[in-house]
Amino acid sequence: MPNKLGHLLELWFLVQFTIRAVVSGEWAVWYNSRELCVFKSSSVSFNCTYDYPAGFRVKTLQWSKPGPQPGQPIIVFHTQPDKIHASYRGRAQITRENKNCTLSLTNVSSSDVGTYFFRFTTFSAAWSGAGGTSLNVAVLPFRVSVNSSREGGFIQEGDAVNLTCAAQNCTPPGVHVTWYKNRVPISQVKSKTLSLVSVSLSDFGNYTCGLNYSDTSTAPEILLNVRYGPKNVTLAVHPTSTIQSGRSLTLICHGYANPQVEIYTMYKVNETDLLRIGWGYNHTIPVVSPRDSGQYICLAENAVGSQNSTVISVRVEDPEYLSFLPAVLGAVLFGVIVAVVLLFFIKRKKQSSSTSESTKKLPKEEFTPEPESRGSLPNLQTSAATASEECYDNLAFQCQSDPEDPQLTYAELQFPPASSDRSSWNREEDISVVYSTVRTHREHKRATQGPK
Repeated sequence: MPNKLGHLLELWFLVQFTIRAVVSGEWAVWYNSRELCVFKSSSVSFNCTYDYPAGFRVKTLQWSKPGPQPGQPIIVFHTQPDKIHASYRGRAQITRENKNCTLSLTNVSSSDVGTYFFRFTTFSAAWSGAGGTSLNVAVLPFRVSVNSSREGGFIQEGDAVNLTCAAQNCTPPGVHVTWYKNRVPISQVKSKTLSLVSVSLSDFGNYTCGLNYSDTSTAPEILLNVRYGPKNVTLAVHPTSTIQSGRSLTLICHGYANPQVEIYTMYKVNETDLLRIGWGYNHTIPVVSPRDSGQYICLAENAVGSQNSTVISVRVEDPEYLSFLPAVLGAVLFGVIVAVVLLFFIKRKKQSSSTSESTKKLPKEEFTPEPESRGSLPNLQTSAATASEECYDNLAFQCQSDPEDPQLTYAELQFPPASSDRSSWNREEDISVVYSTVRTHREHKRATQGPK
């Protein structure tokens, strides 16, 4: 019975205390944030409120964090300034109105990292808020981390990739950063995470991030190394796809890949089949022949995939001298025919000319002047080939050629009187002029020689 009465009394006191706490307040401390992250040299606020039952009066307010020695906390703020740790004096302030215990801390440094607790005391009691608020300091510059959906530590074309921009220790919430790819801003992204749903070759490059207002915050560049199979595989021919028989021909295969192409295989298209002719990115045929004409293709492979080139055609022709031989033979034959025809006509013409000359007789012609009273004129034969031939001594002879007809020559003859005494001849009184057309030298020659 006494035990039952004791229990009833305890229950009655508990109910009375609860009713009074609800009406008059309770012993409590509330922290609005359990974790805080700020940049170095910035300011931070520890939002806090507290309460206590009515009838009590607050004596001291205090913020502290655990010190290096257990049981010896570091006083960050105290209503008695002499108790504040030297490293926090002048940097820590508290709001006292309306049971507000918010702590403001300026010029935050790495040494401020830790968990902060609020405690208040009255003249008869003391209360500490459990849990406290943790402070972490973000150290710049930022760092870029890469997270991929593929295991193995590499990124392959088609994978989902997230790039995260974060400072050392922590990253303040709500911060806006600028992303850069190959030093060019990606203006449409401002969040701490850059998401690439399906990476491709175009996403390959160097990435970095930083605050809009601070170059010192920019992260070191990180390479987004996207692996992909061979692309843009081409097959080239050197020196040319049309080549003369007997020369050397080289096939060259090339393609882009990451990692680089490991295997190149050369094929010749044989109707519907492929005939492998060699390995490596180039293949040389030292001496080509017409049987090497046809279509060729190459295949490039790496650890990610493979791709073949387009088909290229090769044509092997005969040497140049063989291709020109029909034309040369035709030209020679044509020349021979022309020469034979010309010789035939020349020979025929000569025969005709000889026959006509042999049948033609040319009589001798003499110049016989008419007799005059003064004497007789001796026979005169003059050649038209020259106008300066010797004239007879008994004649005063002047020769001249006709400028209009060089084959025509005139001779002016002056005859002396019949008397034998030449000195008594008066030229002015008795002059007889005879003009004679002298035959050309050729006609003269024919006339003098007679027929052959």
